[in-house]
Amino acid sequence: MLVYVFFMFLFTSFCKLATAQHSQRYLEKMEHRNKMYSTTPLTEYNSPSLSHCVASCSSTCGCNCIGFNNHTEKCHVLKSCDSVDMTITEAFWSYYIPTPQDLPGDCKAMYDRGCRTSGVYTIYPWERYSPLCRSTRVFCDMERNEGGWTAIQRRKTGSVNFTRNWNDYKVGFGNPEKDYWIEII
Repeated sequence: MLVYVFFMFLFTSFCKLATAQHSQRYLEKMEHRNKMYSTTPLTEYNSPSLSHCVASCSSTCGCNCIGFNNHTEKCHVLKSCDSVDMTITEAFWSYYIPTPQDLPGDCKAMYDRGCRTSGVYTIYPWERYSPLCRSTRVFCDMERNEGGWTAIQRRKTGSVNFTRNWNDYKVGFGNPEKDYWIEII
């Protein structure tokens, strides 16, 4: 009986440790507690735990935020945790974002997460531990030469004039869905 209790203690401790380690990869957005997003989530489903919800974000293309309601055991996988989209009040919701080391730095990281469709994605190409770390939207070619290519320049429609000064190129311009030069500052 003592051996059984010891193994149960070890098993329980291991499960708590594994859950804590998995959850450490996400930071709670405290200002979003008891609120709900007005945008449609990438995925919405019943989830028995926060860890299960976190795991689904890790395997969902484009996930940069998760919402978990511990009362109803619902999980929302979202593209972002933008405060502008927090327009509904609903109890028991908490939202989490990936820690800086888990943010995708380029299109290859998005490809490695399972994103296989070319299109516009959000990446974090600079020092992700910096307090100034912010996102930029880029066009990712996920189909040519095994995918994962970050387009720093794209000229699809001809709607943007690329005859510009150095400062324009330094900060970026245009729209990644059409014509653009990557925003780098």
